[in-house]
Amino acid sequence: MTILKVADISCQACVNNISRTLEAEGIEFIISLEEKSVTVTDDQTAERVIAILDEIGFVAVK
Repeated sequence: MTILKVADISCQACVNNISRTLEAEGIEFIISLEEKSVTVTDDQTAERVIAILDEIGFVAVK
């Protein structure tokens, strides 16, 4: 499991945007608005999620 910090998550619309995008890619994740994080269950998927989030305007770091 890898926790990615995503400082730009600021509202429910951000959560919805990220959720829709990652679900469309078939990625299992847990997103937290309060912690401003996305947790991916498969460690190998983390780099892919970072790239996907970058494409939709979010900066994610391990």
